[in-house]
Amino acid sequence: MVNLSKSATPKGVPRIRKGGTLWGKFTGFINSFNRMKYYIALYQKLKEIYFSESSNENDLVLICPSLRLYEMEDLALLKPQSLITDPSSIAGSILKKQQVSYELNSLPSSDKYWDLNPNNTLFDAYREILNHAGVKELEQELEALLAAEDEILIRKGKETPEYKAYIKHLKEYEKQLVSIEDHLTQVDEQATEEDRKNWADQLVLLNLKKDMALANWKIKGYKDAIEKALQVKNKMSEKSRFLDLLQSVKNYFDASEKTDVTVLSAIHDIHFIPYDFMENESGWNNLFLDKNELESLFVKAKGDSDRLPTQILDIEYDEQYIESVEFDYAFIHLKRGWFNKQIFSSSLFRWEESQPISDGKTISADYKLSAFPKVMLLVKNLKINLIDAISEELVNSQNQIIHFGPMILKQQLFVNDRTKQKFLKTVTNKATIKSDQLNYMLRKADETALHTSLNKPVREESATSKPEIRTSRMTLSRRAMPLSLDLPGKVSSSRDSSEPKREALSLKMLPFKRADLFTKFDVKIVEQASQVFFNIHDSNTQKGIYKCSLSIKGTDNNRVFEVETDQNGQISVAIPIGSYALEVRADGYKVLSKSFKLENTNPVTHTFPMDREEVKFKSFFLVGMVCECIPKIPQ
Repeated sequence: MVNLSKSATPKGVPRIRKGGTLWGKFTGFINSFNRMKYYIALYQKLKEIYFSESSNENDLVLICPSLRLYEMEDLALLKPQSLITDPSSIAGSILKKQQVSYELNSLPSSDKYWDLNPNNTLFDAYREILNHAGVKELEQELEALLAAEDEILIRKGKETPEYKAYIKHLKEYEKQLVSIEDHLTQVDEQATEEDRKNWADQLVLLNLKKDMALANWKIKGYKDAIEKALQVKNKMSEKSRFLDLLQSVKNYFDASEKTDVTVLSAIHDIHFIPYDFMENESGWNNLFLDKNELESLFVKAKGDSDRLPTQILDIEYDEQYIESVEFDYAFIHLKRGWFNKQIFSSSLFRWEESQPISDGKTISADYKLSAFPKVMLLVKNLKINLIDAISEELVNSQNQIIHFGPMILKQQLFVNDRTKQKFLKTVTNKATIKSDQLNYMLRKADETALHTSLNKPVREESATSKPEIRTSRMTLSRRAMPLSLDLPGKVSSSRDSSEPKREALSLKMLPFKRADLFTKFDVKIVEQASQVFFNIHDSNTQKGIYKCSLSIKGTDNNRVFEVETDQNGQISVAIPIGSYALEVRADGYKVLSKSFKLENTNPVTHTFPMDREEVKFKSFFLVGMVCECIPKIPQ
């Protein structure tokens, strides 16, 4: 039973204000987990692998609950200029670079999950800390040390006689110490009593010489005066280095503000490690999780509920159609040239502002910089293997959305030729994910689920009935999950929390449908469909192109289709009457954009040639983010 009433707010979870933006965000977050059982298991496995490789006690692995899909060109923009092989590719994408940078620099606001928040970013918080750090006192101390610099070390740009005498007697003292060490290694347990007496007498003599060297060092080598001056000099150097570090970082931000070219500034550059993960398999590993392991991982995740919202883990799931999950994963480290966390651990750092930077254990917006993102948990080539009994008709139904966690799957059943394994693939075309048609289908699916729940009588559960999910006093957004991948226009660095209000439905003791893999929705219109056959072939060889991705979006209706061609470059789709825009993509080919219109239900065949071009289409899903906690900063 999920209860989000004020009195039942779990410890450690911020109270939710109904009607406000925080409530809207949280309900969207809750809904995004409706089909996340094995997605949570996948995350749990990556979390365990990461901690088996890392021993940093300040690391915090956080799940990303909403859909975060990045295409290769998005991340390539963030590379430092020296690593971009084609500088012309960045010329028209300055705002896009800034936008992706704001996303990946989002600070976590909870220790339960990570999601993008472009209004609370690392460079904004870091710059504010640098601007308000207590360095005035340090600067004054440094000036005082410079003014009172003792001329016993350097005089007129040259070493003083006193300092030269200090070095001379220091070397003599060190020489005597070496002599004593050598003598101690010459002890012989088998020596005669007379030899032992001679050895002991020599040791006494060497100690006397050492004491004499020390006395000369103190008197003739000005030991105390020189070391006092050196101590002052070292303090001065430490303060100078610390202030230089602060100033060098501030210069990144000051230059961009003064020249009004923030989007061109190096603050948006990110050094990825491994840097070439986008172009090849560097850093990538394959993982196969069968149903038993997925179930076991989910149980572990529930046991680790202090790091996942209990409201999410309490939902009952039905993953009956999934047999296993296979994917490639990589841990991509994010290094920023302007960010240096060492300033916080320096004894010279001062912070006297009212809002604390960090307490070393709490992750929340109450702190200026409680943790920062440093490692992406990326997934690609995700395959959802299904049970053999599943039918093509069930998968290919257009009146449904197929989810794996926040990811959306293609409504096409794929079959491995060798193993005959049936599986699903994810939609990796970001234009499709962002399309109005897909958002419409998501809303229809959500409304259908709510309509079904409203008209379904609440009944007591029995041992033989399927369990239902119930909630009490729970407000849900109509939107099934946060899907926005990009922000419109230029992202403001200010913390403006205003955003459009979402209509919310107040539900009381309503049963929800089980969290199934397939989410049905009702279009309430009998649509006449035409069977459309696509033939995609190479313009030179005339051979069909295998695994060619077709994105079909209605221009006069709210329909969207994502399919792939077979080995012969062919695929057929039942498409309702209407006008459509077609985008065809395949690695090594130029993107093909076409449009077509279906005026009746007669079968139609479309044949399109594709031209060769060195283009790679790769997409990565951000499953989680590793954030490093900032140690407690004393005030």
